[in-house]
Amino acid sequence: MTDGGRAGRRIGYAATVLGVLGFSAKAIFTKLAYPYGVDPITLMTLRSLVAVPVLWLLLLISREPGLPLGRGGWLRMAWAGFASYYLASFLDFYGLQTVTAILERILLFLYPCFVVLLGALFARRRLRAATWFSMGLAYGGVVVTLAAGGREQFQGEWLGLALILAAALIFATYYLTAGDLVRRLATVRFSTYLMSIAGGATLAHFLATRPGHLLLDQSWPVYAHAVGLGLVSTVLPILLIAEGLRRIDTDSSAAINLLGPVFTVGMAYAFLGESMRPWQWLGFAMALAGVFLLGRSFRPGHAADR
Repeated sequence: MTDGGRAGRRIGYAATVLGVLGFSAKAIFTKLAYPYGVDPITLMTLRSLVAVPVLWLLLLISREPGLPLGRGGWLRMAWAGFASYYLASFLDFYGLQTVTAILERILLFLYPCFVVLLGALFARRRLRAATWFSMGLAYGGVVVTLAAGGREQFQGEWLGLALILAAALIFATYYLTAGDLVRRLATVRFSTYLMSIAGGATLAHFLATRPGHLLLDQSWPVYAHAVGLGLVSTVLPILLIAEGLRRIDTDSSAAINLLGPVFTVGMAYAFLGESMRPWQWLGFAMALAGVFLLGRSFRPGHAADR
């Protein structure tokens, strides 16, 4: 490998790590904003008002080309935007009102398992034993993490846990529905359309349930965290991870994504004072291992379960 090739891969690894770090900070920004009295849908709306204009500006500057979608493609695009950054985010943001950032990240990390289960259900294909083992290990890790937390730690939080699990399930349907849309539209164009659809749904929800002046009546820390959500945890990660994928292979990128929950645990400890008990670390490790093994079972060469 040439020095230029090595340098390109180093840039790709660095971009992917920074992108995963940005996505992992989403729960931290959200939890830090809540003590200032902002409600979830208002915070989501502020995030959209930051992210969408920036993405459109980047799209205009890049002049990124895209293939026509057709009616079916636009319908899938509409669901992808609605499901991902509106509906799944809505459930996730509400769940974060009672659930710790660490548990939220672990539960959302199960979405690949939902992708596999839904894909097998819709395609009517049987899953291999290795796949069932990987998913069982991941789900078992979540059960151990919850059980080891103690009853008092989760009193009153079960609704929040259910909302975040539902968010992971809905995000899995987005993943399956989006299909080749990214390849047809390219990264910036796809992300701009995705966030615009989600932002429109979020703004409509806000205007239907809140007075418009509420967007102007927040304290400055809420606006600061909304900017963090819109730029650090939305726009930049999308672009950085796409750049990483351009320079390194998908297996390496997927492996780096396993750092997401680790980053969230570290930031939750540093900024929120959250921590895990010893047996919860075992559950955390089991969930990581399960998702890692699940990803390996779908690498090229043995991707499809029969």
